[in-house]
Amino acid sequence: MVKVEPFSAEHLIDFQVRPEMGGGEWRAQLYPYIGDPKTIAFVGDAGVYAIIGRTDLWPGVVELWALPTTLIHVHPIAFHRAVQRQLALLEQDASIKRIQLCVRVGFEAAEAWAELLGFKIETLMKNYGPETDDYWSYVRFPCGE
Repeated sequence: MVKVEPFSAEHLIDFQVRPEMGGGEWRAQLYPYIGDPKTIAFVGDAGVYAIIGRTDLWPGVVELWALPTTLIHVHPIAFHRAVQRQLALLEQDASIKRIQLCVRVGFEAAEAWAELLGFKIETLMKNYGPETDDYWSYVRFPCGE
């Protein structure tokens, strides 16, 4: 079973991002999101599986971000279903017209998961990431466009 909890500092204890997420000190980058109601932790019996947050870019447009941990493989189906439930809750907000996210090109597990969640590739963003990697922009329209 995977629980959804408000993101707190205790979620960062033993937090280890997946190697595919690249270098960088992710823990320090997460500190500003502690207590932010738009950032949640997906937690199971083994620990934190992922931290997922949203940024409201402007009215009607939401960008999602996720940092999966090395534990995400412990209960992948339960985790996926928990994320699906959170997306469904997000889409109940009639003011949201567009949900988007970015995935580094070649991160095959993340590409496949975005598509499994119902996102479609919109465009290639060249030199976009922190290491100037290329990223896919994915989009999902709550109203089914």
